[in-house]
Amino acid sequence: MAETVAGFVPFDGSREDWDHRASGQADHNLLQTWAYGEAKAATGPWQVVRGLIRSSEGSDLGMAQVLVRPLSGGLSGGLAWLNRGPLCGGRDPGPLLQALRREFAIERGLYLRLAPVQESLPSIPVGFEPTRCPGWASARLDLSPDEPVLRKNLKQKWRNGLNKAVKMGLTVSHGSDDESYGIFRDAHAAFLGERGFGTTVTPGFLDAWRLLEQTDQKPVALIARRDGELMGSALMARYGNNWEYMAGNQTDAGRNGNAGQLLLWSATLLAREAGAQSLDLGGMDENLTPPGILRFKQGLGGLPYRLAPEIEALPDGLIGALTGRLVRRKVNKARAQEGAGS
Repeated sequence: MAETVAGFVPFDGSREDWDHRASGQADHNLLQTWAYGEAKAATGPWQVVRGLIRSSEGSDLGMAQVLVRPLSGGLSGGLAWLNRGPLCGGRDPGPLLQALRREFAIERGLYLRLAPVQESLPSIPVGFEPTRCPGWASARLDLSPDEPVLRKNLKQKWRNGLNKAVKMGLTVSHGSDDESYGIFRDAHAAFLGERGFGTTVTPGFLDAWRLLEQTDQKPVALIARRDGELMGSALMARYGNNWEYMAGNQTDAGRNGNAGQLLLWSATLLAREAGAQSLDLGGMDENLTPPGILRFKQGLGGLPYRLAPEIEALPDGLIGALTGRLVRRKVNKARAQEGAGS
């Protein structure tokens, strides 16, 4: 007999307890880690609200880290943003979503925007409406095969580029230390400045996130060089038994020498050696990802996936509905600019 969901219970435990609980969920992801939430609060107008979704029998059915942004100017209402949650370990998310709607839309009077972590929802729960924003799309590479199998599964052109980088004498070093991160950080900031890319993975956010991560989960920076000259760099997140590509960059010389292929392949082998089960390529959307970056990530041979589209719930009452629609307009504009899943 299915347990009845009682509601959302604010979490008052430690970061270690939170991350331990989250890592035990099959749908564990970077955006629901403690450090990620704290970094968003440190670098933006967000408040972090964490909670367990509990049954009437007292057992925990799921968990969610929600980012809350109140309206300015003393107005009531605001935004509650749940990205890739709630974590519910394969359970039917419908009753859990209802608990979140009661807590944030009804009790707190907030516009609730939710990007499900599931690839599909059995149905849109009562009180929610679909949005026009598609779900997060990426690809995961299974790291259980041996290295020769992983190499064989590379796209031929991509593998040729990797071979070229090795023949040209490019080498890769890595580390989670300050010096390695600093090299990546400076190159990343320069790359964003030159290309004018809009991204939520800003140097400021990365600084805060890295500072807040525990030592054994700090991001790993990979640095590609040839004869001592910087060719490119990449940053990989670590959470639970997973790694995720956060960002990368190349110099013109590095691009000509296929530094990107060598960096990503080196990260793959490093993650596998560290015992990771999968490597997420950090965003691959045919409609949103620049074509060159999309083709580059496709070359590794990961399994594409897309999560369910975003859904929303407005607050109750006339005033709540009006402020909710105001917040919705602002959210839709921001989501159109930055892309789904950010």
